Amino acid sequence: MAEQERNVSSVPIDGISNMKITSVWTFLLSIQWTECWLIGLIVFHTVCFAVTLVTLRFYRVQICHFLVMVAMVYSAEYLNEVAAMNWR
Repeated sequence: MAEQERNVSSVPIDGISNMKITSVWTFLLSIQWTECWLIGLIVFHTVCFAVTLVTLRFYRVQICHFLVMVAMVYSAEYLNEVAAMNWR
């Protein structure tokens, strides 16, 4: 019994809602899903997945899609540095 109490007290407390995160569901409930960047990220991944599904039979389009994704990943560090320098 004492070990269970120790394990429960070692669970981190969420900074936003001050709830103890004890499961995946409580973690998902603690996320603010109305954040603009989070909505944009979800839409971006949905569009990329849709483009992949729509272009299954067009390998040249998929190659271009892949190369665009590689270029975005390659430029991410540079864009983060530029954004950090211009942050208010």
